[in-house]
Amino acid sequence: MAKDRDAGSRHLDQHGFDGLGPEPVSDTIGWIDLAVYGDTWYGANAALLVWLPGTPTGNLSLFGGSLNSWTVLDADVRTLAVGATALYDFRNGGAMKQYNGSPDNWLIIDETTKAEAIVAGGGLYQVRRDSSADQSIWQYTGIPCSGSSCPGWVKIDNHPYAAPVAGSNTVYELRSPLPAAVSIWQYTGTPCSGSICSAWVLLDKNPNTKTIVAGPVSFGGPGV
Repeated sequence: MAKDRDAGSRHLDQHGFDGLGPEPVSDTIGWIDLAVYGDTWYGANAALLVWLPGTPTGNLSLFGGSLNSWTVLDADVRTLAVGATALYDFRNGGAMKQYNGSPDNWLIIDETTKAEAIVAGGGLYQVRRDSSADQSIWQYTGIPCSGSSCPGWVKIDNHPYAAPVAGSNTVYELRSPLPAAVSIWQYTGTPCSGSICSAWVLLDKNPNTKTIVAGPVSFGGPGV
């Protein structure tokens, strides 16, 4: 469990973290300072990441286990996604990459100027802005780029108002063309055929829905 205690001081405190000493060093009881900088924090299984968007470097760093102990994994990062078993980022120059265990070991999985967002769970998905009015959603198949060729992507939807949310073994969409027309859809596994993307089933049409989340935990219903 982690939190950004004070955006002005840019400290990160963590509650109940083992291995950093017997006493908390922050002024908040039960919290231990991990860093004095950082804008966006991500938990990734047993890892903690910090990303500095909007800075000259755009660094993505990995926590090393003690105060201000960070290893820079990548720079010039536009956005990132933490999956169930992998870390991905998308650089401002257009390279999409998968972390392969060390700062100098990233696998290039796409080269594109059209990607607007990436989301990850059991798989990786990207939203591409095809034009000012059109977008598409693509699923990574696990095949990295070879030179300038990046064949490891299949299109799974072309709905212009869909926002994907990745679960552990599927992907969902929140579609909201109008405030009163919100709906939730689940992908059934068949990629698009040309402009036909029919492998989605409607789950809900509650106009009051604002956001959805998905993960590996089942709360008494079907797994996600």
